[in-house]
Amino acid sequence: MFNYKTTLAVAALAASPVFASAPAPPVVASEPIVNVYFGQTGTQGLGDYCEQGTGFEYVTVGFVNSSPEHDPSGLNYAGTNFAAHCDAPLYTNSKNGVKSNLLSSCTYLASDIAKCQRLGKKVLLSIGGVFNQKTSNYEISGPAKGREFADFVWGAFGPYNSKFTGPRPFDFGGNRVKFDGFDFDIETKFEDQSGYIAMIKKLRELTDAATGTYLITAAPQCPLSPSQYFQMDNIIKSSVFDALFIQFYNNAQCEASNAAGFNYNAWETYLTGTQSKNAKIFIGLLGTSDPKLGSGYVGPDAAVTLINKYKGRASFGGVSIWDVNLASAKVNGGKKTYYEFIHDSMCGTPSVTTTATTKPATTTTKPTTTTASPTACVTWYTVKPAGHDYNHCADHDYDADNHHYPDYHHYADYHHYADYHHYADYHHHCDH
Repeated sequence: MFNYKTTLAVAALAASPVFASAPAPPVVASEPIVNVYFGQTGTQGLGDYCEQGTGFEYVTVGFVNSSPEHDPSGLNYAGTNFAAHCDAPLYTNSKNGVKSNLLSSCTYLASDIAKCQRLGKKVLLSIGGVFNQKTSNYEISGPAKGREFADFVWGAFGPYNSKFTGPRPFDFGGNRVKFDGFDFDIETKFEDQSGYIAMIKKLRELTDAATGTYLITAAPQCPLSPSQYFQMDNIIKSSVFDALFIQFYNNAQCEASNAAGFNYNAWETYLTGTQSKNAKIFIGLLGTSDPKLGSGYVGPDAAVTLINKYKGRASFGGVSIWDVNLASAKVNGGKKTYYEFIHDSMCGTPSVTTTATTKPATTTTKPTTTTASPTACVTWYTVKPAGHDYNHCADHDYDADNHHYPDYHHYADYHHYADYHHYADYHHHCDH
């Protein structure tokens, strides 16, 4: 992937009050179908995709690409890189004048995140991407550092808490911007993974104690063997994820275009012996046929055929695409983008609901407490003025394309290309 991702289990009604002066946010019932990544390619703003696109429910923004313990400033801040989507100055330690790795005020991106959430999208923040010891080092040295990383991410990017004294890079103009969950795209094989295991456990504790529902997802590459290419093995075995955006691209032996090697079944079996046994599996597809940007691409019709083979399974959660910019080209006659075609083939065109005027019921149910069940087609709503009827999305045949080029999430060293969801490290060189 270049640098995007996403996930969740049961959708609840919006928890915030709705006033007559403002339209109610879209209601998403059932599980999400399509997740897209954003933040490492292109220049079009995230808000534009959310306004124009009816082909995805979740968007994963990448990346947080360095851990606090590798902050050169001594502030112990995590680092971020959103390529051309944020050119803000870095936080600087006033005591020594040394810059951290954390972008200080991504105002336009923050505004777009808030806009997408108002439009009913779930927005996740991805941690990882292309790994580089000098420019994007997100290694964690042990459990204590992992818990510190979790506390920082939650304080800086989660719900506002006045007790947190660290930075809030996405808050602007009095607006408190929070992400709806966190994604882990670990693109290198750390010998000691105990730091990430502790980090995810701590994040789970924090999200479970919070008001509302938050997702914790992962985006492993598709190889389960040899072990050096299964970078997240111990992390997945020992952590509770809500969904896995498996990168079925950039890995010749198991990518979506390799019918004989496509290993959805093997992943399904593997997960039964892990802490993530109830996690939904998302078929990760690459959103472009350009061979310079990755391998494993499957066209829209072939993607739908592939998805139809698995969409009825209890383990199936949907499709994840790398990324929204790459997948925005029109396909099959020029009427729909790649991700719209897949979404609509799977679920039909969006249906509508009337504008609510009262506060809907809230829920604090956590997505990992239930046993996996067959994924229903997302009930996709677009808010319309009162007086319109709505119809639930019918079950449609599904489609999907993988978005994984090993370290495609990282095709460059500017993190700009770089998190191309891994075109390197195997292909990982991309170095973001």
